[in-house]
Amino acid sequence: PQTVAVLMRSLDEATAPYRRLQWILLAFTLVAIAVFAVVSVYTARRITTPLKTLAGSARRLGQGDYEQAVPARTDDEIGELAQAFETMRLAVREREGEVRRLAFEDGLTQLPNREQFRADLRAAIQHAQARNEPCAVLMLDLDRFK
Repeated sequence: PQTVAVLMRSLDEATAPYRRLQWILLAFTLVAIAVFAVVSVYTARRITTPLKTLAGSARRLGQGDYEQAVPARTDDEIGELAQAFETMRLAVREREGEVRRLAFEDGLTQLPNREQFRADLRAAIQHAQARNEPCAVLMLDLDRFK
């Protein structure tokens, strides 16, 4: 014996629950994409903001500004990098101060050298000219001075 079944139900009616499921899945997908986008932007800003701050600090260090501290706000890898920049800033500032000191004073006597004398003389002349005042220089030449 052969069995024949004939469905008299509409195809749209039969697939309606599956269409609703498709719309629900589409809504979940769109919500997930929106949440992913928001979290991605937050994460990117959380990473790029400290890096921009460090880049600005590096530019200041490159220009010779060793007075402003490098901010280290976090304890992660970026915070470690900021701490390394701060250590570098302090070391370079100390070395540059020593170089400046040696450039303008005698290492043995700790007195100003000729370069410091020239800088002080230029400053005194400019100061006197700005105030329209006289400027005098007294020089002594000591032989066999020890």
